[in-house]
Amino acid sequence: TDSSNVTARHNILPGVDSGHDLPKSAIGMDFISTAHPVQLACLAVFTVINVFGLAWINEIKRNEKGSKRQNLTWTFRRNAYYALIGTLIGSNCYVDAYYDMGTSPNWFLVLKVYVVLFPVGLLDLKFSEVDGVPLFGTFFGWSMWIITGWMREYITERYFVETGGFPILILKPSDYASWRSLLMEVPRFAGMVVGTGIFTDLAFSPMHRLCHALPGAYKHIHKKHHEYTTKLTSLLSYHSTAIDDFLMPLTTVLGFFVYYVVMNRLTPQFAPQSNISWYLMNVLLLFNHAHDTRCAEILTPGLPRSLNFVAYHNVHHLMPGRNFGLTVPSDLMWDRILGVKTVTSLDEALSAISKKRDERQ
Repeated sequence: TDSSNVTARHNILPGVDSGHDLPKSAIGMDFISTAHPVQLACLAVFTVINVFGLAWINEIKRNEKGSKRQNLTWTFRRNAYYALIGTLIGSNCYVDAYYDMGTSPNWFLVLKVYVVLFPVGLLDLKFSEVDGVPLFGTFFGWSMWIITGWMREYITERYFVETGGFPILILKPSDYASWRSLLMEVPRFAGMVVGTGIFTDLAFSPMHRLCHALPGAYKHIHKKHHEYTTKLTSLLSYHSTAIDDFLMPLTTVLGFFVYYVVMNRLTPQFAPQSNISWYLMNVLLLFNHAHDTRCAEILTPGLPRSLNFVAYHNVHHLMPGRNFGLTVPSDLMWDRILGVKTVTSLDEALSAISKKRDERQ
């Protein structure tokens, strides 16, 4: 089974025979101190790159003229994404394969995916028409996603108390030499995207609707996120007030936890998450606010227009009363319950905006 690839440093569910003794899970900051120095060096290097990189790109964006931003073709930008994402994930998978993440790889990986993939957001900012994003506010929002990720791991460890958590597969060198092991990453990634997306949206969509429906909540909590409308960029996922920056990723705690429980019941012999799938999931998170709707097809080529999640959320920024959720099924369900119609395609939104503009002229 797929579980044979799970090494001693992975948390395994009951029923999964790893063939190794399992370490006790580390809670708190112990998971940092037990990680290999090479892993810690990666975090340190990427942290410096992220902070100075954002400051540098902000300065460039505020000084450059808008005409310069239109010179790059989509083909060039798409290939740049592929090169950067491939380099970041490939190099970090190599580090993960040879250097231990410590006694709690789940906790360490939560931190690592956000740190090492932040440059994808920097590249999207450079390609966008946005004149920069707040330095402190962006990193504060970014830290809230990490903290809620640790909350998810803490709750999961309390639930799966016998093993100290939920399984995570960190691929070894031998796994990369096996086409079967690599092919298993496709259903693993697809399952995470679909499963966690649907379960998270059960909480995200209604909470998001409340943030818009309650005047006080929208004004003081969520309105800041909507300062950007027609021009978006990936790092806006981390841009809002402190409360909103915490509440939005908090919904993923429920989504991932329910996904873990369901997968444990359905496929106890299959590790439904790996370091590769987590790296890819973090890229998708960033692309929710990408500068170009075609970014959705970078990790999901051939994606039907109706399932383009970048375009779907782009509509919400163009028309704040539409597309509250992450997924169409969830929004359709809540629309039916509430007796409203909010699901709108990008073409419909652009047509409505154009019509209003013509009426004003």
